Amino acid sequence: MTRRVKVKIDAHADADDGRTDIGGYVDVKKGYINLPIFADNTHLDFLKTFCGSFMDNINIHGNGWCKVIGSFEGVNLEGDMRVHGSVRVKPTGVTYGLKDARVHLVPNEIIFGNDTITDLQGHIGVVTGGLYHRISALLLMTSIFLQKIFWLIAFKETWEDTFWG
Repeated sequence: MTRRVKVKIDAHADADDGRTDIGGYVDVKKGYINLPIFADNTHLDFLKTFCGSFMDNINIHGNGWCKVIGSFEGVNLEGDMRVHGSVRVKPTGVTYGLKDARVHLVPNEIIFGNDTITDLQGHIGVVTGGLYHRISALLLMTSIFLQKIFWLIAFKETWEDTFWG
């Protein structure tokens, strides 16, 4: 009897507000995964796996494509998406909103290209640069340019006694 070690995937998930198509394969023998994902207003829950060490309350939807790819020990992301929603960045304690932000994914990096973000007070900022990660372990923001008054760090759950610039 031949043991199947490569699993081909062709899946579709429909939700009230979006659709996700997943293809590709998982090669158990070689310990490798290659899953192209095509998103149409898809909730990007899988970001918790890659960014959970520095993000939570991830409520982001995306349109475009991405690929989960790599060895089982070093799974990574590639792709191009337009995203909208909100996410709290743990080190700052601030929830940021995104609207139609372009996100480019390359191995170990999430790149933002002059995307507008907002804080909970509605202040506007522009983020450019990248978030570097190594399977959720490391965060390094290369550059941020902020406009007007913008919340950078919230030390409490309320807006009292916060640092901002």
